[in-house]
Amino acid sequence: MGLATGIVVFIVAITGCCWAFREEIESLYDDYKKVKPHNAPILTPTEARDIAETVFPNNTVHGTVFKKADDAIEVIFYDAQPEFYQSVFLNPYTGKVIQVDDHLSGFLLLF
Repeated sequence: MGLATGIVVFIVAITGCCWAFREEIESLYDDYKKVKPHNAPILTPTEARDIAETVFPNNTVHGTVFKKADDAIEVIFYDAQPEFYQSVFLNPYTGKVIQVDDHLSGFLLLF
């Protein structure tokens, strides 16, 4: 009984640890989220949305995330039916699409 309970507690603890440090774990392989800062104006939220909608014109924009000057802009698309959850990462200075992430697949989806 104690061994079985210990195994369950261990699995829950490891899962929680992976989820809590998800951003740090992902930063090991997602260097595309960083850009070189420029002395230029960044895109407005409307411009970022319009550029990202060219990638997924038939899906709904759920939000736009602006972080630091050296971070890409993340435009999040989400639709419940059919299930669709992806992000488009843009260079905040040029508007170039850097990467498209599917949040419904990947290693950390297991947790």
